[in-house]
Amino acid sequence: MSGEVEYRRCDENDVDVLCALGMYTFRVTFSDTTAESDMLSYLVQAYSHDQVLRELTDPDSMFYLATVGGTPAGYMKLNTGAAQTEPMGDRYLEVQRLYVIPEFKRHHIGTGFMNLAFDAARRSRLPKMWLGVWEHNDPAQAFYQRMGYTFFSEHTFLVGADPQRDLLMSIDVPDLDED
Repeated sequence: MSGEVEYRRCDENDVDVLCALGMYTFRVTFSDTTAESDMLSYLVQAYSHDQVLRELTDPDSMFYLATVGGTPAGYMKLNTGAAQTEPMGDRYLEVQRLYVIPEFKRHHIGTGFMNLAFDAARRSRLPKMWLGVWEHNDPAQAFYQRMGYTFFSEHTFLVGADPQRDLLMSIDVPDLDED
């Protein structure tokens, strides 16, 4: 698919597209390594309309949508404060989710999302960003390392009843003018 990539912040009108994108991208990314029962359990829990609406209306969370030629191509979810999935405090912005539909992966959408995340951190005067990435998702780890992230810890991420190990990565926000 061709066309210009456009990014925008999501609002309550985007719940259905975020649910669909979340379910599709998570399934296509992890279905080969996750039991179907665990996959279904996780998708119902994480991407139900009510759950996504709750997250979308949380003042400590932000969702961004990328489209290519008007077609949804990916999304990103950022968290600050109490919305973070680990208690990192008030100096961090979390990139909780960054998913791109496979057909659009050569459009540099991930880099565009990362730039939006850096901008959000700078606007909020947050000097650090962090994320969790599945230990076996080598392409994502390589992307984050190219962006400048480094490993600092790990945590358990439940997919249904399956405990999986996520590697935690962080980065100092570039060009943050700390007075």
